[in-house]
Amino acid sequence: MKGARGEITVFLSLILFAFLAFFAVLLEGIRVRNAKLSGERTVNLGMSSAFAEYYQPLWEEYHLFGLAREGLEDQVKGYMTFDYGLLLENLQIEEVVWGTDYEGEIFLHQIEAYEKYRIVPKLLGEGFAERFGREAEGASGEAWEKTAELPDGLEDEKEGRQERKKMADLRALWGKGIMELVLDNPAGISQKRLEKVVGDGERRPSISSTSPQRNLKQVKNFLQEKPVRQAELFYYQEHFKSFCKKEIKFQKKESRLDYELEYLLEEKGSDRENMESWLARLVLTRTALNYLVISQDGAKNQAAYGMAFSALGFTGIEALVRLGQQFILLSWSYEEALVDARVLLEGGKVSLWKDKNEFSISFGELFIFSRELLKERANQRILEKRAYFMDYEEYLSLYLGFKKEERRRQAAWRLIDENMRLRYEETFSLEDTVFGIHMKARWLLPGRLGKDWRLESERHYSY
Repeated sequence: MKGARGEITVFLSLILFAFLAFFAVLLEGIRVRNAKLSGERTVNLGMSSAFAEYYQPLWEEYHLFGLAREGLEDQVKGYMTFDYGLLLENLQIEEVVWGTDYEGEIFLHQIEAYEKYRIVPKLLGEGFAERFGREAEGASGEAWEKTAELPDGLEDEKEGRQERKKMADLRALWGKGIMELVLDNPAGISQKRLEKVVGDGERRPSISSTSPQRNLKQVKNFLQEKPVRQAELFYYQEHFKSFCKKEIKFQKKESRLDYELEYLLEEKGSDRENMESWLARLVLTRTALNYLVISQDGAKNQAAYGMAFSALGFTGIEALVRLGQQFILLSWSYEEALVDARVLLEGGKVSLWKDKNEFSISFGELFIFSRELLKERANQRILEKRAYFMDYEEYLSLYLGFKKEERRRQAAWRLIDENMRLRYEETFSLEDTVFGIHMKARWLLPGRLGKDWRLESERHYSY
């Protein structure tokens, strides 16, 4: 057509070019965004797959998850699948959370995660605190309700020579070894020792106080909560042996120590030292608790006073007679505590707060105490069936509950390390076991519009 002009065609062409450019940029932006998301998913896939290859012996023996640090980047990279033409330029671990970080809170997190899926019986039973208080209050209310006549013959000897001899025999009892009294074969105690004992003030193995700045989400949420400490104590009962529990069915029999719960409490270098220290602690506490009960029993107080008066009344010093009375009551409590310890060591149970009627040693037997009498009374107690009793491991757990948490966990880590080295790898250390990581990946995405894109993905993962 003559005189035709192309303004509209040119205008439409320019508009079309602008739209095509806009859609090309939009599609490239969508591609870059999807590539970034794909990179994050790829890193997640690699980390979760790598962490699925946890150290199996540690799980089977102690139900803890852990991963070796060495070669972890390559391990993660081997599980990564690439999409959108992404090219991995660099993959590195920015931060590691070890199994002993946060002063042991990570260790506790693993314990709680394991125990919360199990039916955990109450360590001391329902309403223990209320029941203990009620029993103690009842014992106090009954104090001095009864009186007893003095045993026959206490006042027959001139100036109480016979009674003083009996009191001297009581004093000699305190000097005898506890293990020799409560065990049939003290020489049969395990002689196993740890290779090296960490002294006070030295750095203890497998402990880390680091608190990574990039708190992993799972870790951060856990540390903001108040964890259940009772789960930790039950975990120790389930995973560590004791004098009364010779083996654990899901663990290998060989171990550095045979009395592991006792070690968690005492931290001595050998089984024998741990047993000596633990039994002394147990008997001392039982003596104190028995004394609290017996000192509020009017009949027993009257009998003890009569003996002390016969032995020391010639001095005319009332304070000395009262001192003798308390010595007799304390010795009575000590003998009863020895019976309690033997009952526990034989697999029986003993009330934390005993009723005065539960005492096995009578006043007449107080001065003829022997290993044979102790064994006889312990066997009688084992056959009894009373409510609110606690067994050997429950007493150990109760004492562990009062121990400083950091020290208690350090001892547990030390035993785990020693046993895993003995049973599997000599280089194992819970301190070097990875619980979680924060990784950063740098990607190269070839551009479709003449520009290459460099992307970053930061992800974290933890058990």
